Amino acid sequence: MRQWTLLVVFVAWGLLALSGCGEKTVDPGSLEADTCGLDSAGSAGGTLDAPMRDELNLHGMLLVATKSGLFAVSERGESFMLSPIGSSTADVEVLGTRIFMQTFGDIVEIDHTGAVVGTIGVPDWIQYPISFAVLPDGGFAVFDCLVDSVYFLDPAGAFIQAVDMPDEDLPGHLQIMRGLVLDGKLVVSESGTGKIAEIDLATYAVSVLKSFDSPSPYGYYGDIDHLGRYYYLTRKETLQRFTETGDLEDVAVFTDEYNVTGIAIMRHHAYVGLNFAGKLYKVNLSSGKTKLVVEGLDSPRDVEFIPLLLGPPAGP
Repeated sequence: MRQWTLLVVFVAWGLLALSGCGEKTVDPGSLEADTCGLDSAGSAGGTLDAPMRDELNLHGMLLVATKSGLFAVSERGESFMLSPIGSSTADVEVLGTRIFMQTFGDIVEIDHTGAVVGTIGVPDWIQYPISFAVLPDGGFAVFDCLVDSVYFLDPAGAFIQAVDMPDEDLPGHLQIMRGLVLDGKLVVSESGTGKIAEIDLATYAVSVLKSFDSPSPYGYYGDIDHLGRYYYLTRKETLQRFTETGDLEDVAVFTDEYNVTGIAIMRHHAYVGLNFAGKLYKVNLSSGKTKLVVEGLDSPRDVEFIPLLLGPPAGP
């Protein structure tokens, strides 16, 4: 049964990836500079101090999960494969300096050489665990993209609690679910209903943070991150942001090489992966201007920041 569900979701995710490709951006011009304080480590779920996030090339690297493996990327675009673990649904999460990956199934922890140092089993009855978030206590939130539920697991993978998203999407409809930890809550975006939900990590109470219309004209809601008073969402062709009291606004639009997927926010810049284009871009959050960091990636799916300078694994 698990093999059949794996096949269904790989096909579904492939259809999402085939929805476009491209590169150009627009400069919003009027976007306000994001100078608010650093109070989140984004979708990694941990907290990093400001100096670590000021200059990527001095204080850390990006981890990019792709179809062919996990790559470490520097600010200058230097990249190498850290681990061959990868797939079209590969996810990477960072807690402090610990690295976790999921490829639609069990969650594995890898060390800074790319070696697997632990495996956390995801319960078999979770049918579509298409992505996950690592929690501050070392546990996990696993997102089921078919039934619109979030399953909380302890650090060993034991089931704790199930939480349904508000206003479940149409039965049998696959959508994208991604999340980030912020101020004791798990903030979850999902493309089926256009709602951004908050789940209290102490009580598991769920509420609606924002409710948007259907994701058109830019397609699905993808990854979500946070900086200051802004939440950032990746969409099919754009990087957008909103506040708790404001509507969605464009930060950068990709008109030719779209399918924006993963996002990692570092101070005044966002690093975003373009799945179908195989590229990683750096986006200035105040101007919307972009800079190509690296290309030739095999379907980048997720992007995370790690506050370490990593080196290529030793050869045989």
